[in-house]
Amino acid sequence: MTEMLVEFVKNLANSLMTNGLTMRGPELAIQLNQNGFTTIRGTEYKRGRGIYAVLTSVWRRLKARGLDNDAENVALAFVNSDGSHAWRQKAEREE
Repeated sequence: MTEMLVEFVKNLANSLMTNGLTMRGPELAIQLNQNGFTTIRGTEYKRGRGIYAVLTSVWRRLKARGLDNDAENVALAFVNSDGSHAWRQKAEREE
């Protein structure tokens, strides 16, 4: 994952949260493709778990840098296809 990708996702998440919006994973995949980002295999991003793995990786990098607010925005701005937060669903299943 490139630093440019981390910055793109971070900035998009911050913009979404500033405007009270969310974006679904498939929509993020389209944005990444339109902005010239590709997977580590050099292919376009598609719907599915792969895009959520990108979000997890970006979140972890931001947390490791102490950018907690940016990491939280990434967690809140991007949602599943049904509009719910994937991380919240997992936590609820573990209760």
